[in-house]
Amino acid sequence: MHLVISSTLETANLPSDLMSPATDVRHVIKDQLGIADARDLVELSSRTSLSSETYSFVIVTKSITTEAQNALLKLLEEPPKNTSIYLVVPHESLLIPTLRSRFITAESVVAEIGQDVDAQIFLTTPIADRLALIASKAKQKDTLWLETMVLNLGKVVTSSPEVPLLNVYKALGLAESYVRIRGASRKMLLEELALSLPVKNK
Repeated sequence: MHLVISSTLETANLPSDLMSPATDVRHVIKDQLGIADARDLVELSSRTSLSSETYSFVIVTKSITTEAQNALLKLLEEPPKNTSIYLVVPHESLLIPTLRSRFITAESVVAEIGQDVDAQIFLTTPIADRLALIASKAKQKDTLWLETMVLNLGKVVTSSPEVPLLNVYKALGLAESYVRIRGASRKMLLEELALSLPVKNK
């Protein structure tokens, strides 16, 4: 079982032969993976396992319900013969611990999706320019950019010892906790980070 951290299939660090659907490669791409989708996947994988061929399932989703994750647990615990499953999600915190643990013995791939660099640049950008960028992305309704930037800022900041974490921990924790909640204002959460995070020297 393979876990790939990426916001889209195009930016996922997958083998080239898995990037497009084929007779032995099945793609499941959903904004939100629900219980019905998970059950369909379990049924489909059980049918393909009867074949002597090797099948790969590439599941790409921005979010996955708890019910769907529970439905996938048995599939990941006892994967069908000749079957590989790749789960592509924007952040591993989307997964409940029991599902995430199924990937411990498997290869865990972190895809470089470009916004790590954007997050580094964001930290060196003056506050007024940060707010202008956020307003522009919000006007374009680019919610994926806003959400991914919140998550990547958390990752970049916690890996940067020169940033005073004690001063920004509350803002980061709040943003990461609420950014995926339906109806939450990603713009407001990112604006709070823009005001809280110190401007780094280039």
